[in-house]
Amino acid sequence: NMNDILNQVLMSLVGVFLTIAIPTVIGFLLEQISKIKLRGQMDKLDAALFQLHDTTSMVVSSLKTTMADEFKKISADGKLTKEEQLKIKSRALTTILHLLAPAAKEILKAAITDLTEYVSYLIEDKLSFLKKH
Repeated sequence: NMNDILNQVLMSLVGVFLTIAIPTVIGFLLEQISKIKLRGQMDKLDAALFQLHDTTSMVVSSLKTTMADEFKKISADGKLTKEEQLKIKSRALTTILHLLAPAAKEILKAAITDLTEYVSYLIEDKLSFLKKH
């Protein structure tokens, strides 16, 4: 019967199509899911970096004002020694790492090889900026 033959051919073609199409569609969907997850991770990293930079600015500005004034009162010439500068930087580093939200800290640790070194760099950068302005 011709209808049976056409049905068998059609079913074979549908089977072949599905065999090819389903993995392709699944692969495409998995790729899209990965992109969404990656975008979500990037958003979290952006938020953590923003928090870190914002916290660094706030802490360095605050400590530079409060501690620098204390050190200048103590020192004869009114200038900070290297040791006093290191004390400000160390206190800033400790304060910044303490103030960061635990989730932000974990995200940053996963993305940055040496978070302490990176924060130290940010402190130096902020101090340098404050000296110029």
